[in-house]
Amino acid sequence: MTLNLLFTSRHAIYLTGDFRFTYKDKGRPPVDDIFAQKLVPVIKAEWCALVSFCGVAKTSKGIDVGDWIVEQARQAVIGEKFADFVGRLRGADRWLAPLRGGDRSITILITGFRGRKPFLVCLSNFQDIDGGLLGKPRAQLEKFELNNPKTATIRVFGDTDSVLRKERLSLRDILSKNYADDATYGMGPLADVNKEAANRSSTISEACVVGRLLPTGEGHMRAFGIDPDLEYMPNFVRRQFAAGGIVGFKPKTDDQGHPLKPAWVQMGFKVLGAGKEASTRCINELRNVQGYVKGPIPPESDHETTTWSKTAERDGRHMVTARRPGEKPTSDGTEWKEV
Repeated sequence: MTLNLLFTSRHAIYLTGDFRFTYKDKGRPPVDDIFAQKLVPVIKAEWCALVSFCGVAKTSKGIDVGDWIVEQARQAVIGEKFADFVGRLRGADRWLAPLRGGDRSITILITGFRGRKPFLVCLSNFQDIDGGLLGKPRAQLEKFELNNPKTATIRVFGDTDSVLRKERLSLRDILSKNYADDATYGMGPLADVNKEAANRSSTISEACVVGRLLPTGEGHMRAFGIDPDLEYMPNFVRRQFAAGGIVGFKPKTDDQGHPLKPAWVQMGFKVLGAGKEASTRCINELRNVQGYVKGPIPPESDHETTTWSKTAERDGRHMVTARRPGEKPTSDGTEWKEV
């Protein structure tokens, strides 16, 4: 089923996604897939969002739901309207209908800021906007929406019984404090509650990814609980590098000359400007990487697009700067911010 912990307020939004897949087939054990993308950042000129889901893991064509969400995000079209994106997500009804096995339960959460105002949209056929079960599963996705919520609130989706009431209250108190310059202040407690919930439920993995958005258009995402000896490079990170012609990573080696496993640690991003002048900037922190494998740069779209234009290394961290077509790349002194 999975677990999504969601915090909404006027000063920050947090959302989590784990890696557990639970199968209905008897005797088939749960599987943790660290390459599964259950938390998706969507960065646009006039709005930005974190999107996550729980329930059905694959479409009727066998595509991972996380990858399907990424396709609907159309990250290259930076000036897109929010309603258009939500409309495409509601198209999930088309591939939910033919699914076999009878269980078509799914909740898709879209939360973020339009300008400086927070929002929450819940598309679900079995849960409401507070994570409660609907009296009867719906034949199609229903849309629940909350605009500009003023009260700091923790909501739990997926396996809602796995999180204790005292944990919800503690998270609300911690995240209600506005520590805008310290992303990990809120991310760590959320990851801790996810881990505790995993000890109570077989449908949740201990490892998870936590995302945070600010009304300034700034965001962060970070992985927690990933084995440092594993190679971990999520698809959304690979897509970002591939857009700039980087198709692989050259690993560092240990003292014996053995290659280490490249891994993504975290990312920070920010929307710069507005309207036609908007662009995005993203920094990815990677571990065990000493260089890149270059390939062809994909052709630019006819629409506004974000291209990953430059890489640099500082203290073992690798930076990627995004810019619009025709925009001059930033100088070597591009600002670095710890995330």
